[in-house]
Amino acid sequence: MSLAGISIRRPVATTMVMVSFIFIGLLAMFSMKKELIPNINIPVVTISTTWNGAVAEDVETQVTKKIKDSLSNVEAIDKIQTVSSYGSSSVVVNFDFGVNTNDKVTQIQREVSKIANDLPKDANTPIVRKVDAATGSMTAIIAFNSDNKTALNTFIKEKLKPRLESLADIGEVTVAGNPEKQLQIQVDSDKLSAYNLSPMELYSIIRTAVTTYPIGKLSTGNKDMIIRFMGELDYIDQYENILISSDGNTLRLKDVANVVLTTEDPDRLGYLKGKDSIIVLLSKSSDGDTIGLNSAAFKVIEEMKPYMPAGTEYSIELDNSENINSSISNVSSSAIQGLVLATIILFAFLKSFRTTILISLALPVAIIFTFAFLSMRGTTLNLISLMGLSIGVGMLTDNSVVVVDNIYRHITELNSPVLEAAENGTEEVTFSVIASALTTMVVFIPILFIPGMAREFFRDMSYAIIFSNLAAIIVAITMIPMLASRFLNRKSMKTEDGRLFKKVKARYLKIIHWAYTHKGKTVFIMVFLFFFSIFVGPKLLKFEFMPKQDEGKYSLMAELQNGTDIEKAKRIARELENIVKNEPHTKSYLMLVSTSNISINADVGKKGTRKESVFDIMNDVRKQAKNVLDARISLSNQFSGGRSTKDVEFLIQGMNQDEIKQFGKQILKKLQNYDGIVDLSSTLDPGIIELRINIDRDKITSYGINPTVVAQTLSYYMLGGDKANTATLKTDSEEIDVLIRLPKDKRNDVNILQSLNIKVGDNKFVKLSDVATIQYAEGTSKINKKNGIYTVTISANDGGVGLGAIQQKMIEEFNSLNPPSSISYSWGGQTENMQKTMSQLTFALSISIFLIYALLASQFESFIMPIIIIGSIPLALIGVIWGLVVTGQSIDIMVMIGVILLAGVVVNNAIVLIDFIKTKAKVYPIGRLDYDTTGILLLTNDGDFANLLMHPSSNIEKVYSAKIDGIMTLADIKELKQGVLIDGYKTKECRVKVRKVNNKSNTSIIEIGINEGRNHQIKKMFKALGFNVLKLDRIRYGILTIENLKRGESKELSKKDVSRLYVLANNKGNRNGKEEKRFKAI
Repeated sequence: MSLAGISIRRPVATTMVMVSFIFIGLLAMFSMKKELIPNINIPVVTISTTWNGAVAEDVETQVTKKIKDSLSNVEAIDKIQTVSSYGSSSVVVNFDFGVNTNDKVTQIQREVSKIANDLPKDANTPIVRKVDAATGSMTAIIAFNSDNKTALNTFIKEKLKPRLESLADIGEVTVAGNPEKQLQIQVDSDKLSAYNLSPMELYSIIRTAVTTYPIGKLSTGNKDMIIRFMGELDYIDQYENILISSDGNTLRLKDVANVVLTTEDPDRLGYLKGKDSIIVLLSKSSDGDTIGLNSAAFKVIEEMKPYMPAGTEYSIELDNSENINSSISNVSSSAIQGLVLATIILFAFLKSFRTTILISLALPVAIIFTFAFLSMRGTTLNLISLMGLSIGVGMLTDNSVVVVDNIYRHITELNSPVLEAAENGTEEVTFSVIASALTTMVVFIPILFIPGMAREFFRDMSYAIIFSNLAAIIVAITMIPMLASRFLNRKSMKTEDGRLFKKVKARYLKIIHWAYTHKGKTVFIMVFLFFFSIFVGPKLLKFEFMPKQDEGKYSLMAELQNGTDIEKAKRIARELENIVKNEPHTKSYLMLVSTSNISINADVGKKGTRKESVFDIMNDVRKQAKNVLDARISLSNQFSGGRSTKDVEFLIQGMNQDEIKQFGKQILKKLQNYDGIVDLSSTLDPGIIELRINIDRDKITSYGINPTVVAQTLSYYMLGGDKANTATLKTDSEEIDVLIRLPKDKRNDVNILQSLNIKVGDNKFVKLSDVATIQYAEGTSKINKKNGIYTVTISANDGGVGLGAIQQKMIEEFNSLNPPSSISYSWGGQTENMQKTMSQLTFALSISIFLIYALLASQFESFIMPIIIIGSIPLALIGVIWGLVVTGQSIDIMVMIGVILLAGVVVNNAIVLIDFIKTKAKVYPIGRLDYDTTGILLLTNDGDFANLLMHPSSNIEKVYSAKIDGIMTLADIKELKQGVLIDGYKTKECRVKVRKVNNKSNTSIIEIGINEGRNHQIKKMFKALGFNVLKLDRIRYGILTIENLKRGESKELSKKDVSRLYVLANNKGNRNGKEEKRFKAI
C-alpha cells in the first residue's frame, strides 16, 4: 500500500502526525536564534605584537618577519598578510575554508613560542587569537556621560567591562574615551644625576620596594596559617615615602621626583552629540546570538546602574537587535503577502474555494515543517534563510497543485469515487512530484559542497530551499490526498476558463503557431537575442558584491596624516562634527577620535520618515567634508568603530618596496581624475618624521658603556621603562601601572632630549649630545606584505559606476604604465571576496546544470531530451539581463543566486511542457475493435478527449452491423433490446433492427446500437440468445458514419465534427430525439 493510501485510510493517525510536526516546527521556529546574516565561520587567525617606540623597519625585521617565517610548518594556509607599523606588528593568517580554526590557533601558538627568545626582550609577547566573523560587526554601542569622568573610567574598566566580557555570545568589548591611568614618577634628569641615579636604578629601587614573595604557611599543630608578605603599596603617599637611601641623610622618592596620578596618552576619545563621553562597543562571537547578547548586555547595565558614579547617564546609540527584528519582520511579511497572492492566483485559475483552501494549507504546513528541519541543522533565522523560504513559497505550491489536479481528473473524467480518486490520482503523480522537487533541490546542493564564502553565506538559504521542497513532498503525498478524500467532490470542481484567460490563451496560441510554422526564424531570433544580450547587456550594468541597504545610519570616517597629534585630531573632528550636526536629517551622532582616524556615526531616522535616501545624504556630507584639510574622508552606510572598509582594494605587489611605491603613486595620480570613484585612498602616505639618534660608538666605548645603556635611559625617560616588568599601585577597585617618565612638556622638547644625562660610571654622567647626534628624517609609516611580498594598496568607494567598471579602469591604468615583470597586481577586501564568490557560484551553477542533466536523462531515458530542456536556461538569461537594465539594478551576489534558482524553475517549466507535448504526441484509440471486427475507429492525440468520449457517463451510441447464424424471432429481438445477462451482469437497453434475412443460408444481418462498450459485448449478447456472430462491422460512432471510406482509408475530422462530438458527450448522448428518428429511418 502506498503512503497516500495509508494516509487516506488512517486520517486520524495522519492528522496527529501532521499536528505533531507542526507543533515541533513551531517550537523550533520560536527557539531559533535570529540574526541579520548567517553566522559565517571564516578561518582567520591574527598574531599581534606590540614593541613600544620601535619604528616600522625594526618591527618588520625583528618581529614580523620572524613570526611569519615560523609559520612554514602550518598547513592549509590560504594567504598571510602582514603590517609592520610604529610600535606594532600584525600578522593575519587566512586559512582554507573548512579548517578548524581552534586547532590552528593552538598550532600557531606552539610555533610562535619556539621563536619567543629570538624576539626583542622589551617587545610584548605575541597574542594569537581566532578572529570571529562577527567581531568588527558591532551589535551595540552605548555612550556614558558623567561629571566625575575619573570615577566613570574606573567603573567601566573595573566593573562593567569584565561583566560584559563574561556574557555568553560576546566576541569583543571595546571601550573608547577612557584613557589608561598611570602613576607617573616624574623625574628631572639633572636632579637624578645630582643624586647619582639613573632612571633604571631608581625604578629598580621602586620595584624592589613593592615586591611580593611567596613564603608558605605555618602550622601550629591545631591549624595551618598562610604567611603573606605585604609588600604591595595601596596609596600614593606610600610611594612618595619609598626610601631611596639612608647613608647619613634619609632620601625618599618625593625628594627626587614628583609622584602624579594621571591619564596621559589616550588611545581614543569619545563624544556623544559633542559632549565628552565614554563609548562602549559590543561585538558578538561568530556563533553568538545578537538579540540574546544585546538583551543580556542591557540588563547588566541596568542592574549595575546603582553602582555607577553619581550623575552618570547612558544612552543606547546602536541596537542591531532592532534591525534584525525589523528586517525579519519585513521578510516574514513578504512571505505572508506571497502566500496571500499565491492563494488569490490559485483561486483565479481553479475557481474552487475548497480546492484553493486545500492547496493553500500546504504552504504554511510545509514552511513550519521546514523550520523543524532547519533547527535540527543548527540554522539561524536570518535574512538569507528566510529569503530561501520566501522563494520557496511559490515553488511549494506546484506539488500540491499537481496532486489535486490529478485527483480532480480522476473524479470528473474517470468518474472514480472520491476515496479511490484521491489514492490513485496521488499514486500516479508521486514520481513526477518527487522528480520535480529533486530538480529544484539539485540546483542548490552544489553550494553545500563548494568551499568558500559562497557556501558560508548561502548555506542557510540552500538548506531552506532543500528542506522546504522535502517538506512539500511529504505534505503533497500524505496530507493533501487525505484532505482531498474528505472535502472534494464533483460540485466543488469548475473548469471553465475566464474571459481574460481565454484572451491571453488565444494570443499565446497565435505566437506559438507562428513560431512552429517559422522554426528557422524562431531559432535565429532566440540565438541573436541571446548573444546580443550577453555581449551588450553587461556593458549597461553595474557589478557589486552585496546590495547596499538604507538602514537609516551612516558613518563618516577620516584618515589623518601620520604624526598627527591628539590636539590637531580634535580640531579636525570638530570641523567634521559641524558638517554632520548641521545636516538637517541628523537625529543623533557619536564620534570617536584618535591620532590616526576619526569616526562619526550618524542616525538619520528610518527610511519611511524622510524623502532622501541615506546615500543622497552621504553624498551631500561628502561634498562638504572633502574640503576639510589634512583629512582623507570616506563614508559608509553602516556604523563604524573606526575601521574603514572600501568597495575596491587594488594591491600592487613587488619585491622592491621603493619601486612599487613609485609605481603606485603614478596610478594614484591618474585615478584622482576618474569621476567613477570616491573616497580614494592608499597606503602611500608619507611616513612619520623621525628623530634618528646616531650613536658615536667610539665615544661610548671610551666611556665604558654600550648602546643598550643609552637606549634604555632614553626609553625610561620617554616611554616609562620596562613595560613587561611594571610595578603597580593596587586599590580596592583597580590596578594602575607605575612608570618613571619625564613630565609631558619636557618629553616634547628636542633640546631637553639632547641634554638628557647618560650615566657612564659612579657619579659620572654625560649629555646625550656628547655621545650622539640627532637627525631629522622621514620614516616608513607602514610596511605591508602579502605572502611575503611587498604590497601597496589603493582603495576607493563606488561613485555610481559599479565595481566592475572601477576594476577595469584600475587595470587599464596599470597596463598603460607598462609595468616591469617584477610588479604585478591583485585584489583585496570586498573586491577579492566578490571575485572568489562569483567564481564559486558560477562553478556551482555548472555543477547544478550537470546534475539536472543527469536527473532528466534518467527520468526520460534519453540523452537528447535533457539537452532540449536545459537549452532553455541560457535563453532565460535574456530576461534576467534586460530586466536588470530596465530596473537599474546591479549584478551582485543575490542576482547570481537568483540565476541559479531560475535554472531550477526554468527546467521545471520545460519538463511540464515537454511532458505535455509528449502526451499530446501519443495516439489514443476511442473504442477499440476486436481483431475480427471492421468499421469505424477514431484516433486522437488528446487523452482527455478520448476519456470523455469513452466514459460511460457520456452515453455515446455505437452502431454495429452483425451477421449471425440463424433467424431471430420477435421474442429474441425484444429480449435483446431490454438487455441480456452476460458475465454476471445485465446489459443496458439497446436498439435493434433486422436489416436482412436469408432463409436459404439461415443467416441474418442485424443492426444494433449500444451505449456501453464492454469487452466482446456484441458477440456475448447474441451468444446469450443462442446465436453466433459470423461477421461484425461498426458502421457508426455517435454522429460519424463510414461514408465513402474504403477499408484501410482514413480522414481527419473537421473542427465542426469534433465540436459536435464534444457537445454530444457533454449532453450525455442526447440530441433532443434526433438520434431516435435517424436510427429508425435507416
